[in-house]
Amino acid sequence: ILTGSKDKTICGSQLMIANQSHSMDSSRTSVDIVVERRFEFHSKVVKAVAWQQEGFGSGHIFASGGQDRCVFVKDIRSSSSNADISLVDVHESSVHTVLWSPLEHSDADILASELMLLPELMSSHVDGSRSHWQHLLMTAGMDKVVKIFDLRRPDAIKPLFEFTGHVNDSIRKVTAITTPCFLNSNIVVSPGEGSSSLSLYSLETGQTIRRDHLSFIPISVAVTSPNPNGMVAIASKSNGNIYKLFMK
Repeated sequence: ILTGSKDKTICGSQLMIANQSHSMDSSRTSVDIVVERRFEFHSKVVKAVAWQQEGFGSGHIFASGGQDRCVFVKDIRSSSSNADISLVDVHESSVHTVLWSPLEHSDADILASELMLLPELMSSHVDGSRSHWQHLLMTAGMDKVVKIFDLRRPDAIKPLFEFTGHVNDSIRKVTAITTPCFLNSNIVVSPGEGSSSLSLYSLETGQTIRRDHLSFIPISVAVTSPNPNGMVAIASKSNGNIYKLFMK
């Protein structure tokens, strides 16, 4: 388990579960959390942590974001107490979201038929090369930008893409947390403060695909991974909805 805290630290812990018998007919399960490693990268409150579940780290690499506007990446197989990658002043204010791009297993023809993706968005599926997706890290903070970093690049500290336009133009200073997500390995979906739209951005071109207008203001989106059907769970202040995105 990876946790971030107001004390500015990140902890990697194990859940220790044991069954304790109290009589012939009853038992109770006890759960202890054992901290195995503690990391001190941030200078302020840690707002987000995320394991990189697949690919080059296979669950050994995590990213964190904090109130200090920084993002750090660490491979826990290293005995060093320092972060392996440090992204400084990533956003104008607190970083509240760090997410790794999913590694999808569906092949090109299934994705093309079920998602109806544009041909140019399918280009990397054709040759079966997907290794770069698992290196992409998305960050969002208290500003109007969603950023994508490619950690393979020598200049990994510079964003590969910066997505804007999802926050309502009338908003001068972002005060609400709105969380984006990866729809799949090719597309980012993001709500924005004061906007009734979902913005879709391409990880192939770095361009805006389109903005879907809703009857409410979304604040958070989530998907399953992999997500061949384009289903998105959307939360607003008053309710939750399931929405299907069709790529024409």
